[in-house]
Amino acid sequence: MELTRGTVREWHAERGWGVLDSPATPGGCWAHYSNIDGTGFRALTVGATVDLDWSWRSRRFPH
Repeated sequence: MELTRGTVREWHAERGWGVLDSPATPGGCWAHYSNIDGTGFRALTVGATVDLDWSWRSRRFPH
C-alpha cells in the first residue's frame, strides 16, 4: 500500500462509497466507508482533503 493525500470527488453516504482523486491515482480510486478510520457512521465530504492508503487492483469480468 502507498500513502498519499487526495481530495474527495464524490461521496454517496446512503450507499457507503465514493471516489477519491490524487496525483498517485489518475482517474480516481474507489473508496468504501469501512475503510474510513473511526467508529459509528462514517462518511466523507466532497472537496475534503484526505490521507489515503491505496493499492492497485484490476478486476476482469467475464463477457
